[in-house]
Amino acid sequence: MASTDQNTPLLINTRRQVTVQLSYSYLFVQINRVREGPSNPSPIESLFRSLLNTILVTLFLTIFLFLPFAMITIGSVLVYLIYRPNTTDSSSDDYCHPTLYYFAFWVSTAYYIFIALFCFCCCCVYCLGACAFDGVE
Repeated sequence: MASTDQNTPLLINTRRQVTVQLSYSYLFVQINRVREGPSNPSPIESLFRSLLNTILVTLFLTIFLFLPFAMITIGSVLVYLIYRPNTTDSSSDDYCHPTLYYFAFWVSTAYYIFIALFCFCCCCVYCLGACAFDGVE
């Protein structure tokens, strides 16, 4: 990216580290649950565990789903903000390597195209399913 976007590597590393740490912590909890095996907890302990598991899973999924969305949004702002970067004068302060910039640009664009196609396909499947089950009683 251009030299003015010094936070881009920080954003990419933050997303990767948080995702890996959340994945490992969730995996660790699941492995410990399997090691403990079945038990006969008291009703209060069972209620507490299910409430804690619900909160942890909700928190995990919220962070796990929100963080990539936030990073993609921030990355898109950084990429699309300098749509026509300086790719010719490498001694300039706002020089941006063309391969790096266009790779980031097309990855972001392909991501949004994929999301649009996915939403369109989901809508089509929903409509076909609604039409197929319309006459079924």
